[in-house]
Amino acid sequence: NHSIMKKIIATILFMLNSFLIAANAQNPVTTNEKQKTTKILGGVGLGIDYGGIFGIRAEYQPIKNMGVLGGLGYNLNGFGFNFGAAYYPFPEWKVQPYVMALYGYNSVIAISGMTEYNKTYYGFSTGIGFAVRTKDKGNKLVFELFKPFRNQQFKDDYDDLKKKTSIKLNQLYLFTFSVGYNWVW
Repeated sequence: NHSIMKKIIATILFMLNSFLIAANAQNPVTTNEKQKTTKILGGVGLGIDYGGIFGIRAEYQPIKNMGVLGGLGYNLNGFGFNFGAAYYPFPEWKVQPYVMALYGYNSVIAISGMTEYNKTYYGFSTGIGFAVRTKDKGNKLVFELFKPFRNQQFKDDYDDLKKKTSIKLNQLYLFTFSVGYNWVW
């Protein structure tokens, strides 16, 4: 199962890299600072794209409409990660809407005093968001809504735990949210 995931991850990374190289080749080189497209952002926040309940995120934007990102954070069971891509259809706007696709942490079971049930689950998530630029430099406050595609193992474990009357589980929501602040480096 892990070798299949590794192959899927390697394929996604190869396709993203190929797309970004091809897309970047279409952009003329310019010295005008206003037209500079490559950016690196780093930030802190809460949610899936930050790797957990809270964490950090880095995003590389080789072209103005596309970002490749990764997050690492704490999810109540340990550290989780996420990586993926974001598409910004209107990067010049002060309030920038965007869509995202991620692979990584999207579910966790963490029960105090019952570590045998604690587990982090990984899978794909898609999301929509908007970023509010806070400075001319490009720093931004982000708000996102994600649809996690939880794997079958998580669903089975969650259902098994729900059947145990002595364990009270949090509500399982169809969507999750994320909020954070990112700085341009």
